[in-house]
Amino acid sequence: PSARGPIVRLGEMAIRTELNLRLPNSPGALNEVCRALADERDVLVTPRPNTPGGLAPVLALARDAGINIEYAYSAAPASMSAGL
Repeated sequence: PSARGPIVRLGEMAIRTELNLRLPNSPGALNEVCRALADERDVLVTPRPNTPGGLAPVLALARDAGINIEYAYSAAPASMSAGL
């Protein structure tokens, strides 16, 4: 995989993921999207138990350190004992 997603090769052709956006027809609309896509942030990735409350200890540490969590992602199939 590359920074732009996985590459599937078919002979000399490659299939890439397409990003399709509907934007207002106004000056600067595409510029705002490009700036947002270029905004990189540091993220915390931590494996946690795939159980109710599994994230609570990490959230308590963040709270105690005065860290504001703007949003969170979670990924774990039900068959796994831990998730990210």
